[in-house]
Amino acid sequence: MVSSPSSSQATNEDFQGPLSSASQSTITLTPQNAEARLAFSQVVDWLLETSQADDFRAQEREQASHHISTASKQVHDQQVNRLIEQIETGQLSSSSPTSSGQSVDKRESSVYIHTGCYFIDLSQPPTNNLRGWIAGRKSNRTHNDFILCLDNSSLFGIRQHHATFQVHETGRIIVQKISDHGVVEVDGDVLHARERRLFNQHTSSIRLGQLKYLVEYTRHSTTKKHTEAMTEFIRKFYSHKNTLDISMTPTPAPGNGIQVGQWSLSSAGTVGVGGSGRVSVGVNKKGDVVAIKRMNVSESNGNLLRSRRSVIETLTQLANAAKEERIVRLVEVITDDPNATNKAADIWFVLTPFTPKTLHEYKGPLKYVMYSLSRLWLIFSRTESVRSMTIALLEALTFLHANNWIHGDVKPMNIGVRKWDLDQTSIVLLDTEDAIHVPRGITTVTPGTKGTVGYVSPERELGECTPTTDVWAVGVVAIWMLLGRHPWQYRVNPWREGEAFEGKRWLFHRHYDDGVKSIGGCEDEELGTAVLQMIRHPYARTEEQKKTRPGCREILQMLRADSTGEGFGWKRTRIGTT
Repeated sequence: MVSSPSSSQATNEDFQGPLSSASQSTITLTPQNAEARLAFSQVVDWLLETSQADDFRAQEREQASHHISTASKQVHDQQVNRLIEQIETGQLSSSSPTSSGQSVDKRESSVYIHTGCYFIDLSQPPTNNLRGWIAGRKSNRTHNDFILCLDNSSLFGIRQHHATFQVHETGRIIVQKISDHGVVEVDGDVLHARERRLFNQHTSSIRLGQLKYLVEYTRHSTTKKHTEAMTEFIRKFYSHKNTLDISMTPTPAPGNGIQVGQWSLSSAGTVGVGGSGRVSVGVNKKGDVVAIKRMNVSESNGNLLRSRRSVIETLTQLANAAKEERIVRLVEVITDDPNATNKAADIWFVLTPFTPKTLHEYKGPLKYVMYSLSRLWLIFSRTESVRSMTIALLEALTFLHANNWIHGDVKPMNIGVRKWDLDQTSIVLLDTEDAIHVPRGITTVTPGTKGTVGYVSPERELGECTPTTDVWAVGVVAIWMLLGRHPWQYRVNPWREGEAFEGKRWLFHRHYDDGVKSIGGCEDEELGTAVLQMIRHPYARTEEQKKTRPGCREILQMLRADSTGEGFGWKRTRIGTT
């Protein structure tokens, strides 16, 4: 039995401090009620009683000791003292909490217990990597990572395998109830069997059976060192998925976070600007990650925002019905003035899927990237990456065009990139709320109202336009990727009526012809030909470039012509072995 301190003064140790075994942890679980503190002290006694001698429980003790931190001294606990008195006088129905050899020290009605916390440290992996850190009572058959109590006691209400804690792809910790029985309650919400709950706040409360704990993200979890370790952990554990950039969902900071409906806003702040709104990252209790676009609605722009909402709701219905994931979709709309009593209010479009990067963030010309697969080095060249991205864009636009919609503002900032490597290119078209409905396949637009200068096709604002205006924009994006710069960037659109615009056309023609010449020498001939056809327009100075611009399907057929079934035109070159 561990000796009790000579005084009843409680220790005030910092379990996140540099001398603590939990100093490198991500979260801690600290017992809060008397039942949890009593059970914790019993577990510590069990860990200590044979710490100097090997026995058949050594492996279980060792695993449990990796996830528990204790104070150097026992402390006096009046609440635990009262709890034990209630049990001994029969006021509580329970098997004896001291029946398993624990050494709660009761002297003159003074109870001294071990204090401390459980913790998750990424350098101390769980017994079962797939399931995560398992919490439950001591078992003779399997080893739990968090041993919450020693006995099957109704006082504690802990199942053999009660809950599991795992790293979520956001870099936060998620808990799951794994028993059909028993209680798992997070911040007052009772979980059903197999239900999961993400810890979205700096501190949360959790009840496992009758044991209550404070869950807290540690100071270490906010450091660069921890972020690097967490990124590597996620890369290995979620290798089969398109994982997030966890810098977008940093560890929740102390204080009151911003809540918009069910969504906790990430402390990453504004991660993008588009469509007259600012974009933040939101995460809900289930671990769903969304983009939240905040806009201000007033009398002057109310009709415009209602129109945008109607457009994105329509496109969401179409995309959901077709299970099309390459179009951003609306989850819900939230306002801080639901009764419309104010002249101005904030409105939030909650959008999915969230993409950690846009194509615009891939600065400069794309370079060669090498991969090793089964001792064969593979080259993912610049033109191959451009080809794969171009195909992905055209496929997404094909869906819109088939449903009589033009995106109207295709550009690198409106192309969300989920994955872009040798195996897969996965993108999401963003800012679709300004899309143009073309039920007859052709329309006219008001000059200067939609689109982005440099990506708007010449004919679009001089007459009627068709869905091939999006094809033009994809062609410009492809040139931007190949050259690492926009081929003809201007502050005004030279292809509008009026002398101020017409006076810029000679410069456009010069830069356009230079771009055509550069792309004509592309090492991927099929890609070069496809790009030149995508940027055809009726005012070009050569007959070839004046020809009709093909649609998405025709360009896709060209780019897929030499597909091998292993990807779109991947070029596999042996350059050495390991």
